[in-house]
Amino acid sequence: MDISSIILTLMVLIVATYYDLKFREINPWLWVPFIAFGTVFTVYKLLLGVLDVIIIMFSLIAPLTTLLLTYVGLIGGADFLALLSIALLMPKCPDILGFSLLPPSLVILAYSVFIMVGISLGIAIINILLYRNELKRVPRRLRILYLFTALPLRVNTILNTKFWFLLEIPWENKFRATFDINEDPSKHREVLSKKLNERAIEDVTRIWSTWGIPHIALYFLGFLIFLALKDNILLRIITTII
Repeated sequence: MDISSIILTLMVLIVATYYDLKFREINPWLWVPFIAFGTVFTVYKLLLGVLDVIIIMFSLIAPLTTLLLTYVGLIGGADFLALLSIALLMPKCPDILGFSLLPPSLVILAYSVFIMVGISLGIAIINILLYRNELKRVPRRLRILYLFTALPLRVNTILNTKFWFLLEIPWENKFRATFDINEDPSKHREVLSKKLNERAIEDVTRIWSTWGIPHIALYFLGFLIFLALKDNILLRIITTII
């Protein structure tokens, strides 16, 4: 059972990561067989007495957290389905991996957050070193946010990428804090092409844009870290803070 839960979790995350990287969209039906198997697996272990309700509830903290974030429109529904699949397939650390105090789903979510923080710090370093003057154009109320989440890309760069969303609308002299998760970045490129043809902007014009982060790919990386280190890094960080 331990091996099968690891293999199934790895399978669903690999397939979902592929679609996330390529399309930033994942068919919800992809998760159904894994959630169904995980449910049966969890109930079976509960009836055997190998699991108890407290462990299951603790494991569901991560997916319920992302469900709340999905409800308020901060992330897509795939985050919830991914972590729910993990929580049901691996409600606790498989014995073959050793001991982990925290449930895999919660640890994987935490590791994905650490990776996102690392990405944000990288963006901030680039902005400080290369784009300090561009930051001065951003309204003060948004400057810190843009420092960590956006880059001033040239129009020709944006037109040759797939998953960058405009935060700055230069022809309207408008800056926004974020984008709608249902936005289609190809629509941004269509508008940019039109404005470029109208000479409203130039191809070297820099526009503040933010990357649509593939969250499922981060969960996959978090899962790989968990397989190697379990919750050791997370517990060390928690104990350091406390």
